[in-house]
Amino acid sequence: MSTSLAQRIITLLFIFPLSFVPLTSNSHESGNMLQGNIGDSQSGAEKIVFFSDRDGNDEIYIMNSDGSDQQRLTNNNCYDSHPKFSADGKQITFLSDRNGSYEIFIMNSDGSAVRQVTHSIPAVNFPSFSSDGSKLIFNSIQEGKRVLMILDLADGSATRYLPSRFNVYHPAWSPLGDKIAFDLVADRNQDIYIANINGGGFTRLTDNPEDDFFPAWSPDGKYIAFISGRNRNLDICVMNADGSHKKYITKHMALDEFPCWGPDGKHIVFESRRTGKKQIFIICSDATGLKQLTSGDYNNCFPDWNKE
Repeated sequence: MSTSLAQRIITLLFIFPLSFVPLTSNSHESGNMLQGNIGDSQSGAEKIVFFSDRDGNDEIYIMNSDGSDQQRLTNNNCYDSHPKFSADGKQITFLSDRNGSYEIFIMNSDGSAVRQVTHSIPAVNFPSFSSDGSKLIFNSIQEGKRVLMILDLADGSATRYLPSRFNVYHPAWSPLGDKIAFDLVADRNQDIYIANINGGGFTRLTDNPEDDFFPAWSPDGKYIAFISGRNRNLDICVMNADGSHKKYITKHMALDEFPCWGPDGKHIVFESRRTGKKQIFIICSDATGLKQLTSGDYNNCFPDWNKE
């Protein structure tokens, strides 16, 4: 999120741009259960990883995708946050300041074999794996700008992706590994773009006076979920991967953020403050049904969903 966004949330307009198609009333959030039985599709294998401050500081946790069997993966006096699965679900990348400054780490999905993979790269944030698991893409600050960096896990080399005069945030590798989605700050607001791995094919997907950011690919690469400030608040939206047919998935006065698709491509997990503290919810990708997965007088944040 840009530094100006929090200040601008309270001034967002009650206007639906003509290019943005709101869902009809019969397809908004409804009820407290999902359409379809998520458990039937899970076979006990799907997991959601997240971070929580329930034990006094941010630590990484994992749970079944119905919210059961929540287990702590990291355990130290520092802050561990922003976990992301590898595509095969065997590894998790995350941020930690356990060695004095925030760096990127990788561990097995059971919390074992923790290793640090960045060293003294300024202001790293939002790491995520390439589709084949051989690289990470993440945010850093270079020459006073928020940029995207790609880390080769084989040799440890880090190179800048997509040179830009703008601040660039929230990279997401496509499931096929051929494109990267991201958002950048231009014209005083954030919009979502995609580009090829080589930096070509630079395409703007959203164009709105309010902020659209944090793109998340569906498993088949046909859709992108994202956070939007178009409805006077932050909500979860979905569009086709070419930027067409934008629609709301949530419309709530609380902040809904950080969407991630389930493996079936029919459900989206996200973080919301609608119950006070940050908690994790699931909703169908057609905006019907809602289920709360976490609760308590503490924050549960930044979910990522994958199948082991």
